[in-house]
Amino acid sequence: MPFVKKEKDNLKAYCQARYHQIEWGYVEGFWGGKQDLKIPAYLAQVIDSLSDLAGVYATLEKKLENRSDLDEVAKSLEHTDKMAEKAIAFIIENSVLPRIDNITRAVN
Repeated sequence: MPFVKKEKDNLKAYCQARYHQIEWGYVEGFWGGKQDLKIPAYLAQVIDSLSDLAGVYATLEKKLENRSDLDEVAKSLEHTDKMAEKAIAFIIENSVLPRIDNITRAVN
């Protein structure tokens, strides 16, 4: 988690931003509007997990509305960020990079 002051409004804005980045940026961007993209089952599960992690950010935002402990929420955000980044790295390494390599070989 980048430096975010542990204030309710800052943490809420961070939760909203991360939700949108992950759900609408990474997950929807990966599918590219296609309904039947053929990928291995394990990769589809990781992408589903990433979508679930986006939901964690939405849940944490709601916790902040209910006056939850800011330190607890900040720790949860840091942990969720680490899991999301690992999932994104896995998707890139196992799906995106091999496709780029195939495109490079086809062009050359």
